[in-house]
Amino acid sequence: MNPQMNYTPQQVMGHDSYSVPCRVGNWAEDEYMGALLTADHMARGEKGMLTTQKLQSTLGSALAPTGLTVIHPDGNVRFGDEIMLSNAPGGVLATNPQVREKLSQHAFATSRTMVERPCRRTCFRVVPHSAAAPEDGLLRFGMAFGLVSVGDNGEELHLQSMRYTMANMNFSRSVRGAERKNGVSMAVDVSWQTAWEVMLLAPAELAQLRSEGMPVPANTYVALRHKSSQANLCSDTTALRNAYGEEFEVSGFTDSEVASPPPPPPPPP
Repeated sequence: MNPQMNYTPQQVMGHDSYSVPCRVGNWAEDEYMGALLTADHMARGEKGMLTTQKLQSTLGSALAPTGLTVIHPDGNVRFGDEIMLSNAPGGVLATNPQVREKLSQHAFATSRTMVERPCRRTCFRVVPHSAAAPEDGLLRFGMAFGLVSVGDNGEELHLQSMRYTMANMNFSRSVRGAERKNGVSMAVDVSWQTAWEVMLLAPAELAQLRSEGMPVPANTYVALRHKSSQANLCSDTTALRNAYGEEFEVSGFTDSEVASPPPPPPPPP
């Protein structure tokens, strides 16, 4: 019998007289129900339909090892390359195709995982956005591009962000003061919200102008800026729990001043 069942008053009153040969009333019903549930559980287990088996299969698929593109002789990133996006404090960008975001679009969650190994959920393919790739195939600073991951069903998922509004509620749990950060997700459909560009980390305007149109080197820290909201891809110390353990929030936020500070006043004469 199921030791966790809620006994009826008749069963509680008759427990002293209950014995193995007794199979009447509620006792018989519980015995039959327990046997049916056990048989159903075993049948579902043989077919791999149990919730734990499905979760393990999904996680195993997402964590399946994949290969990254070998660095080209010139050391630059090209369209079609399979890359990982590292964060300066540690960890890499990861897709969570089991978590559906509460948006009007069909989109899934993202996070920063500290498991820095190439697998299905941490690899992204560089693709052109709204235009054909250049003849040389090089990704350049300031050029619009997209990042594509593979979902559980083999569909393409596109890295997306949107400026937070009260209508779309696309915000991250991470905040700075009273300022909300834009949410980042993996969308099924391609749109202007899935367009990104590579920017030099140097905030000086002259350095940004000089880097415009230059090839993007591999294994180099750069800033990924969202073309629509003009916010950078960001990840901080805001932790979250998911099927893969403790990971960190990913958002769209430029964690620096927009304008350079004014020059200091001249010294007094």
